[in-house]
Amino acid sequence: MRVMGFNHIAVDSMDTERSRAFYEALGGKVIVRIPQPDGTTNYHIQLAVGANIEIQPPKSGKTSECAGWGHLAIQVDNCKEAYEVAIKAGATAPRPPMDVIKTMGSQQIKNAIVFGPDGEKIEFLELVY
Repeated sequence: MRVMGFNHIAVDSMDTERSRAFYEALGGKVIVRIPQPDGTTNYHIQLAVGANIEIQPPKSGKTSECAGWGHLAIQVDNCKEAYEVAIKAGATAPRPPMDVIKTMGSQQIKNAIVFGPDGEKIEFLELVY
């Protein structure tokens, strides 16, 4: 067996339409629509080449705080701009963009963190060269 690459991360959402609109506002593109028997739609959204998420209703029966993963790190070319777009699209902000550069391994970065429409933690990560 050989790993071929990343496909997607599934994100539980109480309102898939609201989440779809949020990720489209961040520049994402719906690449797959999956109609569900209950009339809702699951979405695969491409945020960048090789970086896809699936927005789906919770599978575990949760009714609040349903994000089903730790955080999603989205690499961007400008974390301040990404942060501002996310806030305008409805995100809440526990930590605005950093003015200082920090080190992640051997790479220097700037980052910001927001919570998306379903409480999911999103890190915008800008590589500094």
